[in-house]
Amino acid sequence: MNIYFRTNYNIQQGIGNFMRAVTLATKLQKNNFCTIILDKKIDKKKFKNLNLNFDYLYNDNYQFKSEVVDAKKFSLRIKKNSIIIVDDYRIGEVWEKIVTKNSKKLVAICDNYKKKHYVDFLINTKPLLNNPNPKIFNNIKNNNKRNCSFLLGHKYAFIKNSSKIIIKKKKTFTINFYKKKKKKLLI
Repeated sequence: MNIYFRTNYNIQQGIGNFMRAVTLATKLQKNNFCTIILDKKIDKKKFKNLNLNFDYLYNDNYQFKSEVVDAKKFSLRIKKNSIIIVDDYRIGEVWEKIVTKNSKKLVAICDNYKKKHYVDFLINTKPLLNNPNPKIFNNIKNNNKRNCSFLLGHKYAFIKNSSKIIIKKKKTFTINFYKKKKKKLLI
């Protein structure tokens, strides 16, 4: 299966989006062909330890202008009936409606539960959504494609397993306070 990621990364923004795409692509590439598509070419020396495929949409003279232009450029880079995972704050319903025509499934990773989407799966890892109140859930449901499946809450966060768990041993000790008995003075 071909899986394409659309995300953004530069020195000012997008590192969280990029790292989520890298984490997920690394896991999925064992059984699939994965490509991360960025705005511009990256220096592969910075990411030499990543055994991933990268592609880009714009050269040095051009940049992201609109969802429509970006979606058309993206659609030319992918194979039909692929799975597409988008993790980019600039992309929403307009881009997704164009790209979904060429995809088997479209997945969005988005922290903004008020944003409109047109995807098959929406992943939002905000802890607020672990047990969303009915008003928030209805807002999410109304802002998305009719048969969209929702993966909501922190349990869907992409956290790298390479972090070490630090266990602090607690040294217990007891502090006792004694109350002095008051003496009555008789005069």
